[in-house]
Amino acid sequence: MKNLLVSLAVAAAGLAALGFGAPAAHAQAGSVLVVDYDRLIQDSKAGKDMTGKLDAIQKQMQAEVEPERNAIEAETKQIEAQAPTLTQEVIAQNPELRARLQNLQRRQATLQQRAQVLARDFQYTQNVALEAFLKEVNTELGAVLQSRSPSLVLRSTDVLWAHPANEITSELLSRLDARVSAIAVSRQVAPQQQAQNGAGAVPRR
Repeated sequence: MKNLLVSLAVAAAGLAALGFGAPAAHAQAGSVLVVDYDRLIQDSKAGKDMTGKLDAIQKQMQAEVEPERNAIEAETKQIEAQAPTLTQEVIAQNPELRARLQNLQRRQATLQQRAQVLARDFQYTQNVALEAFLKEVNTELGAVLQSRSPSLVLRSTDVLWAHPANEITSELLSRLDARVSAIAVSRQVAPQQQAQNGAGAVPRR
C-alpha cells in the first residue's frame, strides 16, 4: 500500500502531536538516531495486521460501487453499439435514446459522488489507524531515547547514509513485536469538514 507508507511518513513527522516529548536535556551533542518507518509498518506484526485490515476495508468499499460501475459500463457499450454515431441530431430525433443517455449521466454523477465519499472515508480510516500505530511506535521510541539520549532523531527517508550503529529500526521492531501484534482498525466516516474539502475516487486495483 504505497499511499499508506506515504501517509505514515507524513504522520511520523508529527510525533510531537502524539505526546512525544523533546529529548532529555543531557543529550549528547552530535548523537543522531535514524528510524525507517516504512520498514516498521511492512515488517512488524502490528503493521502487517493494520495493513491487512485496511486492505479488507478498501476492498469492501470498492465492492460497494463495483456493481453499479460495471452496469454503467455495460449500458454505455450497449448504447454505443446501437448508435455508433451519437451526434446531437441523432439524439434529438430519438426520444428513447435521449432518455437513456440522460439517465446514464445521472447514474454516472451519482456513482462519482459515492466514490468520492468512500475515498474520503477510507483516507480518514487510514489516518486513524496510522495514528494508533504511531502511538505504539512512540512508546518504544521513547524508551529507546531514554536509554540513548540522542540530540536528533531522523527518518531514514531524510538521510543519505547513516552508520549502522545509529539505525534503531531493528531495535524498535523487536520491542514492538514483543508487546503489540495487532492494531484496532475499524471503518470510519470522515468528518464533515474533511468531506467539504473533497478527495479523489476510490482507487481501483
